Formats: sequence, C-alpha cells, structure tokens
Amino acid sequence: MVAWPVRVGGGGKPMLGIGETLGGRYELVRLAGTGGMGEIYEARECSTGKRLAVKVLRAGPDDAAARFERETAILSTSSHPHIVRYVARGVLPSGEPWLVMEWLEGEDLASRLRRGPLGVAEGVRLLRAAAEALGAMHARGVVHRDVKPGNLFLVGGRIEGLKVLDFGIAQLPGASRLTDTGLILGTPGYMAPEQARDREGVDARADVFSLGAVLFECLTGQRAFPGATFLAVLSKTLFDEPPRLRALVPRAPEGLEMLLARMLSKHPEGRPADGRAVAAALSTSWLVDDAPAKERPRSALTGSERRTVVRRQIAEGPRLLLGKPTPYVGRERDLALALQLFDECVEDGVAQGVLVVAPPGMGKSRLAHEFVRELRARSGFLSIWHARADLLRQSSALGLLGQALRSACGLREGLPLEARREALLARITERMGPAGRPVAEMLGEITSAPFPNAESAQLREARKNAQLLAERIQDAWLSFVQAECSAAPVLLVLDDLQWSDRPTVQIVDAALRECGSAPLFVLALARPEVHDAFPNLWSKRRLYELRLRKLGPKASEELVRHVLGDAASEETVTRICALSDGNAFYLEELIRAAEEKQTTLPATVVSMVQSRLAQLDGPARRILRAASIFGETFWPGGVAALLGASLHASEMQDALARLMEGELIAKAHESRFPGEEEFRFRHALLREGASSMLLGEDRALGHLLAGEWLERHGEQDPTVLAEHFERGGDLERACHYHARAAERSTGDTTAARIEGPAFRRNSLEDVPAYRRLLALAEELGLGEAP
Repeated sequence: MVAWPVRVGGGGKPMLGIGETLGGRYELVRLAGTGGMGEIYEARECSTGKRLAVKVLRAGPDDAAARFERETAILSTSSHPHIVRYVARGVLPSGEPWLVMEWLEGEDLASRLRRGPLGVAEGVRLLRAAAEALGAMHARGVVHRDVKPGNLFLVGGRIEGLKVLDFGIAQLPGASRLTDTGLILGTPGYMAPEQARDREGVDARADVFSLGAVLFECLTGQRAFPGATFLAVLSKTLFDEPPRLRALVPRAPEGLEMLLARMLSKHPEGRPADGRAVAAALSTSWLVDDAPAKERPRSALTGSERRTVVRRQIAEGPRLLLGKPTPYVGRERDLALALQLFDECVEDGVAQGVLVVAPPGMGKSRLAHEFVRELRARSGFLSIWHARADLLRQSSALGLLGQALRSACGLREGLPLEARREALLARITERMGPAGRPVAEMLGEITSAPFPNAESAQLREARKNAQLLAERIQDAWLSFVQAECSAAPVLLVLDDLQWSDRPTVQIVDAALRECGSAPLFVLALARPEVHDAFPNLWSKRRLYELRLRKLGPKASEELVRHVLGDAASEETVTRICALSDGNAFYLEELIRAAEEKQTTLPATVVSMVQSRLAQLDGPARRILRAASIFGETFWPGGVAALLGASLHASEMQDALARLMEGELIAKAHESRFPGEEEFRFRHALLREGASSMLLGEDRALGHLLAGEWLERHGEQDPTVLAEHFERGGDLERACHYHARAAERSTGDTTAARIEGPAFRRNSLEDVPAYRRLLALAEELGLGEAP
C-alpha cells in the first residue's frame, strides 16, 4: 500500500523541516513525496494525534498559485464521502500556501489497473461512487476537467473507499480561465472532445465523458482511445469510436454497454447531463454477479444476456425468526408451480399472470420472496418491478403502477424533482432511445416526476383533458413494457392487490392483453376480498389463481423444531401446531411465545397479536399506535409529531431499537423523505392490531396531525393527504387535496368522494376547493352536485 498518489523523493531539498508545526496545530512527520504543484507531507494533529496530509505549493508556473487556491476553495466548501476531506488552510511566512487534508492509505486506480481489469460488478460500484461524488460537485457548478485513474484513489485498496482527488484545474461557475486560449487542460485519452478543441462552455458532461473512458479501461483492461503519441490519442478522441463494451467483455449486460456508449458520445448533448444522471441510471441498473454463470437447467432463462433488476423490497436474504434463518416449508409445490409458469412464460414468449390468494398470515409474501430468490440464483437476466398497495392510497389513480415504475427506474421521492425527471428519462431512453422522451413525459405524471408544460406540446394538450391524459399514459406504459420485454423478461410483483386503485388493475390488464406475445409475468398477492373489489379480475387473460392452503402438520412441526430445537417437548410442539391451524404468521408468533416461556398461548391470531402488543412497554406501545396511523410504513419524525412532548427523542430511539430486536418492525434501506429514517411493520396484522388499540378521538386527531406532517415534508400524493384530513375532520383541506387529485385524475373515482355522508353533513358551498371539486366531478362524469 502507498500513501497518496505522489512521487517519492525528487524535487530537491524539502521546503519544510520535519518537526515544524503549521498553524500551531499540525506537526510535520515526514515528506511523503512530491506532487504536480508542490510537496505532500505526513503530519500529526497536535491535539488529537490524528494523521493528516499537508500539501504545500512550490514555486511554479504563473497560474500555479491560482490553481492551488482554486482547489483549496473547492475542497473547503465540499463534504462528500467520496471526495477527499478538507481540514484546514494557511500561508507560510515566506508566502507559500498550504492545505491540510485527510490522510489516505491505499493506491490510486491507475496502480490497481496495472494488475489487470476490474470485474463488471466492481466497475459498476466504482462508477457509481465516482458519479455520485462528481454529481455533488456538478450540482454546485464545479467541473473537475481531469477525471482519470490517477485522480481516483482507493482507500485501503477498496472500491468502496474511492476518493476523488486533484481539483487544481477544476472549473468554477463564473471563474476566469486559468490558461490562455489554445492551451488544452486535461489528460489525453480521458478528456472530452470539446475539451480537446478548447471550446468555451465545457460543462459537467465533459466529466461524464472522462468517467466513461475510465470505466471502459476498468472493464476491458485497455484504453478507450489508445495511441503512441499525443496527436494519435487526440485524433482518436475526436474522430474514432471505441469498440462496443460487449465485444471485449461478453458478460457485460446490454444496458451497461448502452450507458457507456452514451457517456462516450462525441457530442455533449448525447451524454447523461451530469454525475447525478449517471448515478441515477446506475440505480435502475444491473446487480451483476461477477462469478462465472452456472450451468442453467433447461427451464431457466435462455438466449442473449439480459439485465437483472432485483429490488431490495422483495429479496434481501434469509428470513429470520428469533434471529435465526427459517426454512421454507409446506409450500414447495406452490413454489414449483409458480416457477414452472414463469419458465413457460419466458420460453414460449407469452404474458402470464399468477394471482396468489390467501387470508392474512398464510405466507403470500414469503412465497414471493422465495420465488424471486430462486430466480436470482439462476443468474438469468431479468427486470423485477415491485409495488405494495396501501389502504390509504386506494383512491390514488395509478398510484400502485407509479410505485412499480419508480421501483423499475430507481426513483426515490426524497430526490429533488429535477433528479427524478433525469433518472426517469435516462432509464427509459436507455431502452427506447430518443423515442423514449415522450414516453418518459407521460409516465412522469404517475411517478412523482412531472415534466414542465413548456417542454412538450403533447403534455400540455393531455393535461387539459383527463380522458386524453389517461389514454396517453396507458400508451406510454405499454410502449415501455414492450421495449423492456424485448430485451429481458419482466416480472411485476404487486402485493396486497385487494387495496389497489382500479386504474392500475385496468392498465395491467391492458398490458397482459397487448403484450400477450412478450415475456411479461405478473405475480399478484391478495387477500380473498380481492374478488369483491375487482370481480372478474383479469379473467380474459392468461391467469392462474393459486390459493394457498393451510400449512400441514408435518411442515408446521418442522418449523417449530427448527427454531426451538430438541429441547421443545412433544407436548409443546403438538400444542403449537394445533393452535396455529396452518397459519404461518400465527405459527411463528406461537413459537416466539413458547421461546419466551409464556405459560398461556392465545387461541386466535387476533388475540395473539393483541397479547403481543400488550406485553410491550408504554413507549413502544404508544409508538406503534401512532405509527399505525401512517399505514404499514412510518417515520419517527411523523410519530413524534403525533405523540408531542410525551416521548423524548432518546426514548424514541431506544424503543425503536427494542421493536426491531423483537422483530415487530424493520428499518427500510431508503426513505421517501430526506433526513427521515423509514420503518415498516413486519406484518400487516401487526399494524392492524396496533390500529385497533386506538380510540375514536385519538384516531381522528392522529390522522389530522399525520396529514399536517406529511404536508410539511412534501408528500407527493394528494389522495393520501385528502384521506388523512378527511379522517381527521378537516374537510376543507380534504376538499383541496381531493380537487388536486381530481384535476390530474386518470379515470379514478376520487372526485366522487364529495358525495360521501361526511361532505353532505357539512356546508362547504362557500369553500373554493369544494366548488372546484364539484365542477371536476361533473366534468369527469363522476357524479352530480348534491
């Protein structure tokens, strides 16, 4: 390992003496080497003993001081885990400036590549880290202009430890040029064509090109633009196209090849807009197994390599009970049947739906988990989109479909609007090329990424007519699904379908019809009441309904003995299996109760949930009751808004930790709201149990406070806010959000809510939002004014 990317020795006598102290705080320990503009010393912070790096400017070219100052200014205002960290700055008595940064141990990427190329998975991780770091700079108007392997440092030799270095020739917004016209800034072979031509207006897309050249070298082991001389390299950069990635690395996914080709476009307008757009494209991209593909059975995915998009919500590793992984028992035949139907869908190229129906707690989600895990193990290329319906969002037109598309495109609601638009556009145009632009504009309407009216005549026209908008969104959805299926099978997983909005069910029906000759597989999970909500569900399509039976006695006993071990008596095992009556959730809770030495075991699922919650301490119970107001997903900040001063922040954190340890809740990897952690109930029955403990007045006040908190934090779905305010008794605000939902309605019945008893009991004729809602309801044919 080496420390910092510097040349050891050289450059004459050191400028500073070992043992000198700079700024009264930083003692020089040794000269580590010389860099392009000065010397790098290892230093020690006197007060803490922490190792640091001190960079001191040597006398050099006329613009050296300006470059040093520029780098110092950039780093002193930056804070990103993949950008070298600034510590302090100062000036020697002789006038030379110095800069203190974190000390780095490891090697630069150039050194790593001399030992051979990276694997595809390593290359993607490196690209993501560098793109995120540069994207943070691009957001501030900073362009690095010298992205190359030598300026990417791997702390500890690890990809995850990447640090971007050397902002000496970076471009700042509004700053003057560092060099005369005609002098080229950058490194041949990595600089963008517009940099090589010394054109004005070089922007973030130049860094995107350089990052593409770095990625090409990482994956192939050769330069994108090789040459023996400066002019040869320059000529290839300006006029020649590098080989396609998969011609040199056949195992690379097609989508990654397409993204790299865009990054290396000769024309800036053909590239992703900046580092954030590259990172967004990768977040929708491919979880690539870097090991050789295993021999696949005949029924596995065949044909050309296809990309894999597996969302964390569905498959994250072994399922735990009392901290132990649990075997999948009693459902082997159901799983085998679902896999067989999937194989037929892919091999025959026909759209297939599977509806898994069972009461709560019977194991629908576990079946989906095992199904996806099995598909991942096959190493096939597959797009997996996932969405879970929520009772509070049931009236949100195409809300469930929008969630699935956000899953497919890597959109987080916490991202800024512009970033969501860029990610959506990048994801769709990767597959569809320029023709994907109008598709992205339409799908932006249901993915919380709306595009401006000014950018699209078709969007302006559609927004004036709800029916036209609905038709164009459906056309865009079908176009996108067909394009995806042409490259890889698509698995759409819809959980809790009984709470879906009707337009989503209808548009999925359209996909099963119009994409009938494509490898589209829809796996829907629902309670039996789904048939009351949606009679004749997808009955004209290729649909198999899989009704889960109760777990058999042998399967139940196997699970009990696996978790409790041989110490469990025959009587205990028999009693647990009999009480559970084949309900998997109830069986797990009974096992938990037995492990905790409870002498009395509740006789029903409901009483089990109530008993479990009643045993919690006061803070934990209050948190779960408040959390249940939000639905199956909640945020500590929202819970605190409902509980007020009755619970201190430290009590909240301690209680959440206990609830996670007790496997009542789980923490999400990402949150919809920036700065807020996100949690979910481990099972819908637990949320329903917590909700049943609320009194009527508490429930109404809770919905009102939850609506206000979500409103402050930028909730994107007006129907969710309308539901909370309606249930909280604030009908004026409920009208406002129902009206907003109706204005962008795509055929749902949201606006008809004005006919409900709560609205008729209140005189709202003078409320503008109510009058607007009446007009919209009449326009959409959803009901007449009362």
